[in-house]
Amino acid sequence: MRSRLITNLVLLAIVIVLIMVTLTELKPKKIAPAPISQLNTQTVSNIELARVSKPLIRFSKQDGIWHMASPQKGLANPIKIKKLLAIAEIDSSSHFPLNAEEADRFGLKNPAITLKLDQLTIVVGTIAPISQQRYLGINGTLYLVADNFYHHLIAQLEQYLEQPIPEASTP
Repeated sequence: MRSRLITNLVLLAIVIVLIMVTLTELKPKKIAPAPISQLNTQTVSNIELARVSKPLIRFSKQDGIWHMASPQKGLANPIKIKKLLAIAEIDSSSHFPLNAEEADRFGLKNPAITLKLDQLTIVVGTIAPISQQRYLGINGTLYLVADNFYHHLIAQLEQYLEQPIPEASTP
């Protein structure tokens, strides 16, 4: 009887150890958030903001100062420029390969907004229904990011200007 008890206790200990090992290995590993791009925003010299049914907005950096090149000309609002550049540095904890067939599902096939920072193109999609995060597409990768920047992309044209250059009046 005593040998059976010892055998059962040893088997119970083995089962407990196996359960503990299994549970610790099944826990999802937390992935540290990483920026959606490695773009050095200090070196960016051209920005294009394309929005559906709105004129294309172009900015260029000349001698360290941002200017709106189109659709109006003038000094760009440095706060808005900083916010547009910061979109390239947004952290994403989830990213997946994106194929062309699934792009429409995330609002990335015919996007309402496209932001181009020099050669980096960021396609802005819809909101994820459960997490309320925004879908972004960059070079065939789908990113889920916090939706705390969208209002900077849909601002009125005048908000991007700090000082418009008056049109030369013709006599």
